[in-house]
Amino acid sequence: MIQSEWGCIPAEAWDKARSAYGITIDRAYNFAIQMLNNNQSYFDKCMKNLSISTENREKIVKTLRLEFVPPGSDNCYHDY
Repeated sequence: MIQSEWGCIPAEAWDKARSAYGITIDRAYNFAIQMLNNNQSYFDKCMKNLSISTENREKIVKTLRLEFVPPGSDNCYHDY
């Protein structure tokens, strides 16, 4: 949600996170987005459990550029 209002995560924030966690932070961020994108039912479950409004769900999809890859088209698909 912050990204949809403030824009991209600042380089200084990435640098600070990398100094604490290393390159793992990049992998974790990208994996989280990939996991949401590869499983729309998981995304929907997360949004429901967090009580995210429809309007804000749409902002998240747009900001993260989610396209919801169909199941089976990627080997990273998991049913959570």
